Amino acid sequence: MKKFRVVFIIIVGLSFAAMGYTQVYSETQSVYLLALELIGLVVLFIGLIVTIISNEGKSKIYKVFIICSYLFLLGFLGRQDITEYKEMTCQDKYGRSFNLARRRLGVPEIPADWHIFGRGNGFVSWVANKTDIGHKVKHIEIDSSCRIEVEDDGYKLKPPRAPWLKPCLYRQKLWRRFHYMGQAFWHLLPGR
Repeated sequence: MKKFRVVFIIIVGLSFAAMGYTQVYSETQSVYLLALELIGLVVLFIGLIVTIISNEGKSKIYKVFIICSYLFLLGFLGRQDITEYKEMTCQDKYGRSFNLARRRLGVPEIPADWHIFGRGNGFVSWVANKTDIGHKVKHIEIDSSCRIEVEDDGYKLKPPRAPWLKPCLYRQKLWRRFHYMGQAFWHLLPGR
């Protein structure tokens, strides 16, 4: 039983490390990563159930309760992973692969050297790797039916060379919002 626990802890540690790595460093979601996460969860819970069953000091009611709790938790976490996978594949649909449609619509594209800065429920943000002036950020909002609603593009403008202007005006930011329902407009914001 001691060897099983050691092997179990190693497998669980490796699966958590793999899941953490893919969550942090993967820009796109793949069905293989989803399968890896679900297999890792199943292995984790099988190991926990085997350790509960092999524990002879506990009553049968306790064991059944703990096993049912583990199975409920497995179902909940599995459903959460599948929902997250669906949301991320929807967000990936409007990444760089959507640049051809952006070009046709006259919307600024996502350059090849950009990376995803943040993801959330219904949005994804892309940022430039290193840009002091120019197109810096693209924020894309997506509705629950996986249709793009709004794209916000942020630009940092070149500071003017007039010494009499206040320093707060040197850092101007320009935002362009494109609504996929038909209108686009610009905002000029004082930057920080």
